[in-house]
Amino acid sequence: MGTGNPGTMAQRGETLGTLGQLDEAVASALRSGQVGRAVSVRAFLALSADHGHLEAVATQTIVQAAGWFDAPVSSVYALGGAEGGQLAALVEFSAGQSALVTVASLAASASPTADVLVIGNHGTVHWDGRANENVGDERYAPPTLDDTGRAIRAAIRESLATSQPVETGAGK
Repeated sequence: MGTGNPGTMAQRGETLGTLGQLDEAVASALRSGQVGRAVSVRAFLALSADHGHLEAVATQTIVQAAGWFDAPVSSVYALGGAEGGQLAALVEFSAGQSALVTVASLAASASPTADVLVIGNHGTVHWDGRANENVGDERYAPPTLDDTGRAIRAAIRESLATSQPVETGAGK
């Protein structure tokens, strides 16, 4: 695929096995220069019927986006939560990038899925693939969060509690 053309990271029938695989696929596309510099991410992940996984998967996806942007998170505005089965976070990064990360619980008969669109200044890449039935299990969530992950998770929780955007203090 040429620079500037939309592309897909998931081949037909390819299945996402871990969130780490998704991270590496996006990072590889960015390293190749096929999209230029990443400026926005839209991610929709429905990986587990367990509502308790929403915050962990959202946190991990935001941490990954910060790596793709090479910029720290400056603010998080989160809505939803475990009781509703869906968490959405609008995230701003210190260099002006943005991400909309939505994590939903699976309905009983649904298959896990990951839909991630990365918009760059020269093109886009898209993961639109099935996910392994175990991708949302705890073994795929980080067992311990580093300072960045803890700050993001705290910002998500505070935003959910206050229904307000929360500044992380990064990049100031």
